Amino acid sequence: MLKWASRWALTALIENPTMNTPNRRQLFGAGALCFATPLSRKQTPEVGQRHLRLVLLRHAEKAADDPQDPSLSAEGEERARALDQLLSAIPSGVLYSTPFRRTNATLAPLAKRWDVTPKEYNASKLPELIAELCTIAPTDLIVVVGHSNTTPSLAQALGMALSDLDPRGNFHEQHYDRLLFLTAVPEAATASLTAVSTLELRYGLARS
Repeated sequence: MLKWASRWALTALIENPTMNTPNRRQLFGAGALCFATPLSRKQTPEVGQRHLRLVLLRHAEKAADDPQDPSLSAEGEERARALDQLLSAIPSGVLYSTPFRRTNATLAPLAKRWDVTPKEYNASKLPELIAELCTIAPTDLIVVVGHSNTTPSLAQALGMALSDLDPRGNFHEQHYDRLLFLTAVPEAATASLTAVSTLELRYGLARS
């Protein structure tokens, strides 16, 4: 089973994204690394090399109020607050959301804390999003909220291997708690990002 994220452990990792595997095990336990790609000698960023820190996740639980553009359910609002609390020790960052109520609402508590407006992106044009991410300052944590199909696609486009997907390659419908943390190196010439370290955690309350 994956380790549930704690605020202090994730904050330590965000502040030191090139942390080696033994230290990660001390923070999260061995179970947290079952979907991880630990740093290898070949992949480790060189001293002074620019790298970005990203958190990718699916929107929280949705309500049944609108089949086209639902809001969050009470459980989803609770998970949105859990995300805010999880990242509450991080002073600022950049938020990305698709143009739907459920993705924006997932980021709402964190956006209020950081006093920022989420940037809108088109989930059907992930290469454009990745090119834009390459321009962000490495001091900012990047949080991208997507959907059960687009979040795995983005993670895999950055080089993260994922398990426990449905036959279409998406997060299972009932899985709202998967949180992906990546350290990625931007390639200016190709406007691409390559993950050099990845870690998957769970956050919020466990639900069947």
